[in-house]
Amino acid sequence: MAQLLTYELATLVGRTFPAVRATITEDGVRRYCRAIGRRWDGTVPWSFLAHLGADQAVDTGCSDGLAGRPQLPPLPLPAERRILTGVAWEFGRRPQLGETLVLQARLASLEQREGRRGPVLLSIVEVTYTDLQGEWVATQRSTCVHR
Repeated sequence: MAQLLTYELATLVGRTFPAVRATITEDGVRRYCRAIGRRWDGTVPWSFLAHLGADQAVDTGCSDGLAGRPQLPPLPLPAERRILTGVAWEFGRRPQLGETLVLQARLASLEQREGRRGPVLLSIVEVTYTDLQGEWVATQRSTCVHR
């Protein structure tokens, strides 16, 4: 099996990426509710957090020009494609309209496995959502396959 996981890549595990600040706007939540077919009830749906900060998405450098998930910074991996294969959430308190949250991403793990078409890398990126006072709101753990 070809070696994709180098020592240099392994040293990235535990690395945090620049924090992103994003404000929950009523317009953004209303548009999100309309897009998912949920009736607007004045609260922020938990699932909205997964899309918070989308206007601050970074360029992933993929040949198709798609930015990808805003909370997942581009990793210097020897693979162009990233497939989101799972997401787990832990929730604290419900976020409020008008609130600014800080999204802090960290590469929690990186390992190599053998896929049907050759070696792949599995990454877990953990994004912690806190308010401006540092109070924990939620944590998202996204597992991706890179090939």
